[in-house]
Amino acid sequence: MTGILSFGVEEEFFLVDRATGRTVPRAPEVLAWGRDMIGGDLQAEFLRTQVETATQPTCELDALRRDLVALRRAASAAAAFADCRLVATGTAVLRGTHAAVLTAGPRYRHMAERFAAVVGAQGDGVCGCHIHVGIGDRE
Repeated sequence: MTGILSFGVEEEFFLVDRATGRTVPRAPEVLAWGRDMIGGDLQAEFLRTQVETATQPTCELDALRRDLVALRRAASAAAAFADCRLVATGTAVLRGTHAAVLTAGPRYRHMAERFAAVVGAQGDGVCGCHIHVGIGDRE
């Protein structure tokens, strides 16, 4: 594959209450349902009010589109099973009434300690969309 670009997409989503639209810390429930449906392509994110999907690396736009659509549908269905909705937005539209709950693990704990001022200012967090590009040869 020398010289051929591959690409993949990671999308982060907020989880919100179906009735109020406020964020809810239901990522563990969504992940439990979602991993049964779509496997490791649904992942925890910084706060329990968030989840992330990740496409498989590909060299074809049609394959990327199919993967994105399938992941979004499955993640949305997993959220419905956990009695919440999946929302694609950079920041929470309506903050939850709960205290922000950090996802367990040393990576997130380290980030929270190192960037405490930024994390505190985020409230319910921020979400993004990341495009990863792989190249076959550094030259």
